[in-house]
Amino acid sequence: MFLLTRETIAHNITKNQIQITDVDATGFGATFYYFRLGSSVRIWAGDGHEERAIELSKQPDFSYPLPPRAFATVFSYETFHCSERIFALFGQSTSLGIDQGLQLIHGPTIDPRFNNPLKMGLKNLLDEPVIIRWKQQLGKVLFFDVSDTYPLGDHGQAIMQAFGSRGTL
Repeated sequence: MFLLTRETIAHNITKNQIQITDVDATGFGATFYYFRLGSSVRIWAGDGHEERAIELSKQPDFSYPLPPRAFATVFSYETFHCSERIFALFGQSTSLGIDQGLQLIHGPTIDPRFNNPLKMGLKNLLDEPVIIRWKQQLGKVLFFDVSDTYPLGDHGQAIMQAFGSRGTL
């Protein structure tokens, strides 16, 4: 298993090993892709019953004030598809918590053969409303190749020589 870089992510996209619908070409970093908030938001009341459903794409300024201490079910703007050889980890961006007072609640992985938007919880940790916006950056995805192949090039050869085919010295 190895972490994909911007170049190997791009290569896997051209080979349809990774598919990201509605991709933002500026969202790629050295080893990750920043994902964004989709339009559908379901804000829950304290008793666990759905309070209201909001479509951010239909709101003025494409935004909505998430009430103090509120919890919402949200989806990524992008749909992710990983082939059987791609596994991914995802989490919130630092600025979401530090600068905005929001917490992303989710399982940590995108498993091979996954083909959906990411479904997450979004919690306002503050005692004041926080504006959430359609397509705002929520977090990042790191992709891994989990096939039995090793990276090509001198580095991959060095790994195989150092650890052997079983991963041991």
